[in-house]
Amino acid sequence: MHPAAYPQAAQVGRRWYEIVSLGGIGLLCVAASVPTARRLGTALAATWLPAALLGLTLLTAAAQRWLLVTNIELIHFPQFALISVLFLAAGVGPRTAWVLGSLAGLLDETYQHLVIYADRSDTYFDINDILLNAIGAAWGGLLSNFAAGA
Repeated sequence: MHPAAYPQAAQVGRRWYEIVSLGGIGLLCVAASVPTARRLGTALAATWLPAALLGLTLLTAAAQRWLLVTNIELIHFPQFALISVLFLAAGVGPRTAWVLGSLAGLLDETYQHLVIYADRSDTYFDINDILLNAIGAAWGGLLSNFAAGA
């Protein structure tokens, strides 16, 4: 369905589920980051990584507020983070992994629009999903750098 069919856009769904799941995911990420941050010590404070983590966190929160139509779309973040991590594991650099992960998201949305939903008039090419895919791919690269102590 078109987002105009949802007057409250990102508020559709189970509000408490969204609050608990996003808060829980955030707390789990912070809890998982603490041992790594301790291990990295003061070296972490001297890098670009904390600012990048904060910026991407704010971008993700803004996307959740203004781009998501239903809460199931949260799957874009871990799905394309994983794709980005797989590109990193294949030996490409973080920026290239993000670009390739984002391109994979563009290809996925194009395929959905042109093939899967080709016969349906109530669907559209979803730019929001492409942005969510790119944010997810960025998380994959950034968290991999964080875990590696880059």
